[in-house]
Amino acid sequence: MSEVPTVSATLQPTSTPVPAPTATPVPATPTPRPEAPSGRLLFTHNGSIWQWSPSGHQQVTTDAVALQPAWSPDYERIAFVGVGRGFSDLLVMEPATGQVRRLTQNRGAVVQRGTWAYRPAWSPDGDTIAFVSDAASYHLALWLISPSGTNRRQISRWADGRGGIDAPSWAADGTRLAVASYPEDGPGQLFVVDVRTSRITQLTALSATVYDPCFSPDGQSIAFATLDESGSRIWLAAADGGQAVPAAEGERCRNPVWSPDGNWLAFIAGTRNDHYGVYAVRTDRDGTQRQPIALSGSLQVAAGGGLSWGA
Repeated sequence: MSEVPTVSATLQPTSTPVPAPTATPVPATPTPRPEAPSGRLLFTHNGSIWQWSPSGHQQVTTDAVALQPAWSPDYERIAFVGVGRGFSDLLVMEPATGQVRRLTQNRGAVVQRGTWAYRPAWSPDGDTIAFVSDAASYHLALWLISPSGTNRRQISRWADGRGGIDAPSWAADGTRLAVASYPEDGPGQLFVVDVRTSRITQLTALSATVYDPCFSPDGQSIAFATLDESGSRIWLAAADGGQAVPAAEGERCRNPVWSPDGNWLAFIAGTRNDHYGVYAVRTDRDGTQRQPIALSGSLQVAAGGGLSWGA
């Protein structure tokens, strides 16, 4: 049986293994419900960024391979990862004009020496983009850059031999980033990095692998995914600590993101035919299980392509 996760604001969280609550699996064809989410949800399909809205699906990018989109706080720009041969860069586009700015220049002189950048995340004030990169380390470390491509700096990395950092998510106050670890041995866990001091605080200490943290828009909650021998789940917990409640369960669940109003969570999950789709579920934080709604239709979604929900 899996643990019920406990999120702590201290370095030594406590978690007592107990039977996991029963969560509703993501069905192959969820039953339509009268209530429905709104806004614009970005995802990756077939090497391009696409947008879901209540009116349907729309392709956003058409050039090269693009993934891991992130709306700016004003929803006027999209940061994303452009993938080349042996490298990836951060780019920012304005959907209204189609203008694209390249923030990094990671192409190497030879293919084997390129640098990788992933997982852009805008700060709440829109002045900074967090991301992970191996620009100065073997494993991915945590970096910051301005939307103009200036003031690039590394703020945190694990010691050699400890693995890397993934999936940064800003707290509403703009001073902290939740991140996931991927150690060389043992399950990954969640941490918070203080952007001002680079101090790292551990949030979880579970036997399950914990990944893809996402702060709620009001900063009061954090969503994350777990994977163990019993399956994968999406959880919700208070950001200041406490026992998590399950939000969804399915095949290879990952990448929970909040709707701008905080009332819905979208996430990626596998389907029975080994494809991935995007689902949304209401965020009733009392642990009540709701039926997920399928948003991606017949489009096959990239499992690691990221999600971002805009107004």
